[in-house]
Amino acid sequence: MKRKIFIIFLLTNIVLLFAQNQNEKIVFKNELTKIIQTNDSIKISNNYFDDLSRRFIKKEIELNIENIKQDENKYQYFDISGDKLYLLRSNNICWTYSENANNPFSIVQITRVSDFKNVLEKYKKNNSEREWEYEYITNFKIKEIKASSYYVENNTTEYVSSYLQYLKKEDYENFYLYIKSPWVPGKERNSSGIGEYLEITFNEPLDNLVVLNGYVDLEKRHLYKYNNRVKTAVITSLDKEHPFEFEYIFEDYVHFSEIKLPEKVSKVRLTIKDVYKGEKWDDTCISAVITRWQE
Repeated sequence: MKRKIFIIFLLTNIVLLFAQNQNEKIVFKNELTKIIQTNDSIKISNNYFDDLSRRFIKKEIELNIENIKQDENKYQYFDISGDKLYLLRSNNICWTYSENANNPFSIVQITRVSDFKNVLEKYKKNNSEREWEYEYITNFKIKEIKASSYYVENNTTEYVSSYLQYLKKEDYENFYLYIKSPWVPGKERNSSGIGEYLEITFNEPLDNLVVLNGYVDLEKRHLYKYNNRVKTAVITSLDKEHPFEFEYIFEDYVHFSEIKLPEKVSKVRLTIKDVYKGEKWDDTCISAVITRWQE
């Protein structure tokens, strides 16, 4: 009898352990840092360089998702002893940022860019001149993003769609988030950009689209609420062999919105149908269009 009870106990624990492992998902990883997300928590393990001791120190923390707060600008964060650790996350992505440079659980370093075309050309030139590159910029398997229109502010600033897929630069230990102008549709037909669209061409057929909606700037967080955000979009397949069309409603807070497509396709269109109005400006913004992160 005792043997049967022991076997049942052992099998139960194996099943629970398997279920726990199945629930865990790696949502960020490089040589020094790993972030694991479950239904209940976010676990961060980071090896950071301590200037005082001149060596790498490993720090780990597990944060309960129930403790996520939202600030007045609709950004999510954890409060760690009075220090706000901001989150850019979805079910498959989680990036963290703190204004405190000494926070060991902040992975994002901000790189502010005014002319991204020049940045990309310089990066490609450097790659062609070196045998291998320490840094890399990913396009998230997106070949091209075209827009039906774009807004030009004061005849100087162009809010184009051309670089929406270029969101970050990495090397083996650093993670740089590009802060650049979002796409803002033109206002000739509608001041809020309703009816304007993006056409996204993938490098290969994919079944997902990930959108960073609104004007997202981790240092100027008020810009999210000041400007319009897309509320409802129509997602249309542009593959003749795999036609579909459906509406997607965005939740109104700063996060990665993962849009699951019914089939793998090579090209889709995202059309603005409705918006959340900004508190100050009638400019509808999308900060990034990428695809699901995979380890």
